[in-house]
Amino acid sequence: MLRVGTKEKMPKKRLDYWKSPAILSFLRRAGETDPEAAVKVEANKLLLAANMVIAPFNPKKIAPLRKVTSIKYSDSASNSQLTPVKGGFIIAVKRAAGSRDVFSLAHEIGHTFFYDIEAATPIRLQRDIGSDAEEKLCDIFAAELLMPEKTFREDALTIFNNTGIWCETLFQLRSLYNVSMRAVTERVVELGILDGPVIIRWSWKSKLKDEKDIKLRVDWSVPLKDGKHYFVWPDKPASEDTAFMRASLRSGLIREEARLKLGALQGDFIIEAKGYHSKETDSNNRINSTPKSVLSIVWPKIGLQTKRDGN
Repeated sequence: MLRVGTKEKMPKKRLDYWKSPAILSFLRRAGETDPEAAVKVEANKLLLAANMVIAPFNPKKIAPLRKVTSIKYSDSASNSQLTPVKGGFIIAVKRAAGSRDVFSLAHEIGHTFFYDIEAATPIRLQRDIGSDAEEKLCDIFAAELLMPEKTFREDALTIFNNTGIWCETLFQLRSLYNVSMRAVTERVVELGILDGPVIIRWSWKSKLKDEKDIKLRVDWSVPLKDGKHYFVWPDKPASEDTAFMRASLRSGLIREEARLKLGALQGDFIIEAKGYHSKETDSNNRINSTPKSVLSIVWPKIGLQTKRDGN
């Protein structure tokens, strides 16, 4: 189902969630009262300053506008990190498979807004050490910087109108915006563009790091924001005779009606599933061979029996 020009209500956060000293100082400097809206405004200001109007939006070209003087990639780093130095910042990005490191770079650029960058060496606003709320705002900033709402919505609807298939639309958006499949999926759901399903990515892996236990398992799932009963726990295996398994072993899109008993998904559903090779999940010896990772979209056909514990 298409939902145009609408947006689901976000759950209300506790009153003190956004009140870290650095966030409050950032809001005063920005002349804003809504932290989420403020970081989106800053993201779009940077895109405008960099004269970026069509996808993909490269954060490397934007980083110097926030006095990022060096970007280093590492295979061994545990997390990406922003470090203030004389004259600006160094960003160390944990190298990730696929295009996940693009989002990490944009996220770290977001952290620069919680520093005084006019100082010879940038200083944390109010000497604040950071907070979970700041991490959330940097994710919001990164999503807007890489997939600005207006452009992303227009592209998503244009592609869907051409293909008529949501699964294919997500693949094309991933390529167009040069971001990970999960980033595209979360953005489509966040903006209310795709209404009603749970989107599940499957990959071949073991649950307990036991090579003998490798099965097609849930890698992650993204439910409709207000549809928590659609959540499917990671690592749940796919049954043998399902569209998910067939999509992993065949080429092309599978679309069918099916009765599912998959964690919280109990009942009759419509499924779109497509196998693909992903550097994010496939081991080196599995790239360009079968079986493949699978992207699937699951819509309830009629009614939905829910089990909110996800078991």
